[in-house]
Amino acid sequence: MDQERMENKFIINFSQIATNNRRKAALGYLSRAMHDLDPVVVIKRHRSQILSSLGSDGKATVLGFGKAAVKMCSGIQSILGDRISAGAVIIPEDDVATADLANVEILHGTHPYATALSEVSSRRLVDIAEHSPDEHIIFLISGGGSAIFEIPAEPFKIEQISAVGKCMMNNGADINELNCVRFAMSDVKGGKLATRLKGRKILALYVSDVPYDDLSYIASGPLISGPGSCDPMSVISKTGCSEILGDAVKLSYKPPAPAADLSNLLILRNYDFVSLIAGMLRSEREEVVDLGSNMSGDVVDFVQQLVGMVRSMGAIRNRGFWFVGGGETTVRVHGKGKGGRSQAAALHFLLNMKDEEDFLFIAAGTDGIDGQSPAMGAIVDSETKSIVSSESIMEYLKNDDSYTLLSTIGSAILTGRTGNNVSDIFFGYYSRKRKKEVD
Repeated sequence: MDQERMENKFIINFSQIATNNRRKAALGYLSRAMHDLDPVVVIKRHRSQILSSLGSDGKATVLGFGKAAVKMCSGIQSILGDRISAGAVIIPEDDVATADLANVEILHGTHPYATALSEVSSRRLVDIAEHSPDEHIIFLISGGGSAIFEIPAEPFKIEQISAVGKCMMNNGADINELNCVRFAMSDVKGGKLATRLKGRKILALYVSDVPYDDLSYIASGPLISGPGSCDPMSVISKTGCSEILGDAVKLSYKPPAPAADLSNLLILRNYDFVSLIAGMLRSEREEVVDLGSNMSGDVVDFVQQLVGMVRSMGAIRNRGFWFVGGGETTVRVHGKGKGGRSQAAALHFLLNMKDEEDFLFIAAGTDGIDGQSPAMGAIVDSETKSIVSSESIMEYLKNDDSYTLLSTIGSAILTGRTGNNVSDIFFGYYSRKRKKEVD
């Protein structure tokens, strides 16, 4: 595919933000990675494993939930065709995916917080699963499923789950803490869904958006039991959200017995993107540092550590190099602006760079929607440093309004929903000395 045409198709505002050659190249790497690792493309690479799990002539019910569910289902349909007897996928409410999925219903839920819509769709999906005549059930599970697939456990209501989730996210809870509480409040998470489907042969395909690709944490592990050491009461108290449930409510979670006939297949993960982008750069004889895909923590601390690492590596090499990594940071929300963790990371990186340093930095959410904004993420570089003041950056960060500033200065990346979700990726270029003109 012609690179420039692909970039313009994928990145809506490519011509506005690709203002120099280095930016064009970096945005090209992002576009190519999203194209090559599209779930429809990736799932076809597992054709033989999927077919062998069903036998020569078996039919299957296909069920999915998460931001990649429609594309995963399209990939499965290209392999199984009319062997899919029934099914349903739940995707975010604002996802306008229009794939022609024969015998499969497209349902909607809300994200990032579960609502009544999520519960109604989830009950429909579980009903299809429990009443399917098929021996084989294929689950397609990806990030975002924690909110859009939810049925409350007694005595909780969906509104309580939503309020607790919002409180914990705003207070910087990480994925481990969030899932600990979700396991306790949900009737379908932490392995509880699998207990409803005893006697079925289940194949579960995963697109991972969690650190270390722990399958029990993707969409809060509906088919796989969470860790037994999880203490939800301690976690909800630590994050300052226990008052939402009141003193009389006690949370507990006991992992159910593992499903007897369950096969799990991880088809896509964050490191696939890190490795692919690093490979693209190396193929062009660039020097590259691979930082892995398990970066985490508060976004301010993360960026300070990252800047420290690239400066140290720059001092050792004494020449320019690229760096690539991925993971998921957290943000404590104080303001009411539009933004997200990737855009906040870009602004903090910009804030930490010195005038004499030559750099470029991209941070992007692979689902295409970063936080409470319409942007995928952001691209900043030495040119950006010269047109925006540190005072201005701090003012927008104070109100969690990173998108407003970045869109004004031609640095927000707009793609719309991508139908994928492997958490966040970041990469960039660094040199200790800034050139007079950016290549």
